[in-house]
Amino acid sequence: RWGLRWRHDGEGLRADLAAAFDPTVNQLAQSGDRFEPMAPRLRGGLDGDLAGASIALRQSDRGRYWHDATFGLRLGHSLGRADVSLLALSGPDTDPLLQLISSDSRQPLIELDYPRRELIGATLEVPEGSRVWRMELAHIPDQPLNTESTTPLSSDRRGRTLAGLGMDWNAPRGWFVNAQLAVDHIDGGRPEAVRPRTDVITTLRAQRGFMQDELKWRSEILASLSDGDGVVRSAFDWQASDALSLSMGFDWLFGTRKGLFGQYRDASQLWSRTRLVF
Repeated sequence: RWGLRWRHDGEGLRADLAAAFDPTVNQLAQSGDRFEPMAPRLRGGLDGDLAGASIALRQSDRGRYWHDATFGLRLGHSLGRADVSLLALSGPDTDPLLQLISSDSRQPLIELDYPRRELIGATLEVPEGSRVWRMELAHIPDQPLNTESTTPLSSDRRGRTLAGLGMDWNAPRGWFVNAQLAVDHIDGGRPEAVRPRTDVITTLRAQRGFMQDELKWRSEILASLSDGDGVVRSAFDWQASDALSLSMGFDWLFGTRKGLFGQYRDASQLWSRTRLVF
């Protein structure tokens, strides 16, 4: 992984320019993996139950460091207490586009491609006492995506708009709370995209330290209001000594197999971790 970054803090204007040369990071989970995607939206529209068909996955050529590089520029400016920034980004999509290379019914061959896309966006942060409000808006004019068609794994490019509202709150009695609401919308067209036209995602996180932060509790809820599914995660961390720390918690995923979170519901778990530094 290679990268270059340049930052400038001037009078009233901040600039952050970055280039990342990393064309090897993305892949799709293999059959049987703990978080193997089951929802058609992450499988290019293919059903999660393929009656035992053996599908071969092939990565597209990911050795093109310059062609597949990601470039980003953020410009920031303070407006009184508020802070506003503008972002422009160009690079390969982080989610793969599935393409059918061979339709052999005994062993179809699917290639994972990561076509380039451009994004423009803006962020506004406004502090208010113990709270910080954050508003974000971004648009991708040519988002690549798989579509529903008689031809398996067909694809198209559509406009995509993302909007979000978030809040960080240093609450009384040592609590820290973070809440966010995000809307992810794809422009309509024919054929329909394999994912819903609009996703509405909400998150709520809370954490607090006890006994001079020797004991910490953290919990979060991530939910899709569109699919009616989500995940609840909670954990306790105990710093028993400078060298020894103990953690325990649970992850509970719920919803249907076609949901954004529910597809992984079999991965719900209780867990514990011991860390010893020496």
